Amino acid sequence: MKITLKTQAPECLRYPTCGDWLFNEDGHLHVTVAEHEKNDRSAFLVALHEMVEAFLCKEAGIEEEAVSQWDIDNPSLEEPGDHPDAPYHKQHLIATQVERIVAEALNHDWDDHNDWVQASGDAVEEALSD
Repeated sequence: MKITLKTQAPECLRYPTCGDWLFNEDGHLHVTVAEHEKNDRSAFLVALHEMVEAFLCKEAGIEEEAVSQWDIDNPSLEEPGDHPDAPYHKQHLIATQVERIVAEALNHDWDDHNDWVQASGDAVEEALSD
């Protein structure tokens, strides 16, 4: 499996989120993280989360379109994957656990990371609403 990780300007993401993933028709996984206030650790953690979530969804037969549509249809949820009705709820929770473990290994404060994630998602939302 080929995996591409990249950061992009907030206005280049598909919808308001700080991290995004999709598989193309060849099975190539593309993970994108919003460029926002340089924070290599948080950007890495988001990319890691997205890779884990994407692969677990693929293995469970959960299509990217269902994940993205859930996120788009639930803009009022701070973290749509946390909701028990999310089609990728289990996969999202596992990816978050991995993200937390690696954040701890990096001595990266979880609250600071969450603040960056929120600000990054807000920057994407603002850029896409212009």
